[in-house]
Amino acid sequence: MNTHSEDDGHEVDPGEPVKELAGFEYDTSATLLGKVRRAIGRRVVMAQVTSFAFEMPSSVLKEFGSVLIESLSANGTKKDN
Repeated sequence: MNTHSEDDGHEVDPGEPVKELAGFEYDTSATLLGKVRRAIGRRVVMAQVTSFAFEMPSSVLKEFGSVLIESLSANGTKKDN
């Protein structure tokens, strides 16, 4: 926590903590943590599927192109026995 004022350079005293606010603290429930983890997991999976869907067609076309070039160059340089 920044206890220095930007305007005058003097230290600001935050005072005593408010006692009434200490009663509002609750532990995080296991169900909420589970929901958050599942939501994050779903987003990660969808990001990976989307990435795969966009990158796979170009990878397949590049591979087919290299196979085609190899087969054409192999036919042109074939030696007769």
